[in-house]
Amino acid sequence: MRKSADFLEIVSRSVTLVAFALAVVCVSVAPMLALAWANQPFPGFLMDHTLVVTDQSGPGWTGSEAGVGFGQRVTRIGGVAIENERQYRQLIRTMSPGTVVSITTRLREGGEKYFPQVEMVSFSKTDLFRLFWMPYLMGIAYLGIGTWVYRARGSARPGRALAFFCFSAAAAMALYFDVFSSHAGTPLWAVAIAAIGGALLGLAMRFP
Repeated sequence: MRKSADFLEIVSRSVTLVAFALAVVCVSVAPMLALAWANQPFPGFLMDHTLVVTDQSGPGWTGSEAGVGFGQRVTRIGGVAIENERQYRQLIRTMSPGTVVSITTRLREGGEKYFPQVEMVSFSKTDLFRLFWMPYLMGIAYLGIGTWVYRARGSARPGRALAFFCFSAAAAMALYFDVFSSHAGTPLWAVAIAAIGGALLGLAMRFP
């Protein structure tokens, strides 16, 4: 029993430290991904990694104002067929703010919709602050709290459970904007969201 308990302690500490390392990586890389993406031409709507338009919107978003809406999947830009995210990124890099393109989308209920004139614009600093910096700063706060808790109570399971939750939340918040922008960290974000659920269950069992 003693050896089994020692083994579980080692596993618990290792998992918590791995979560900490991943959170640090996410917090370190997220600003670079966000700023690089924000410097590219913006079609006035955001998409997930499957090219499906999200429900995010803002003032001056030309695509949203033209009618490109939530749940539509982008299939063509400027008459060029888009089948995956890589092709989309390559096409966007050839454009600049002020370029007017046509966009074709596939509707959720079937059929297609054509938008003849959508202007490429620059992603505003206000939107960047609202959609990236605010969640990112919350992630920084979670990382700081988790680090403090682990240093103070990392020897106890409840302390590690709380620290693990904070580290998972830090990673998820840091990569929130990436989920509908560059999509580079989407797999890590999905893992972090799943880890948050497990961490909450662990906290509920330890803090009734």
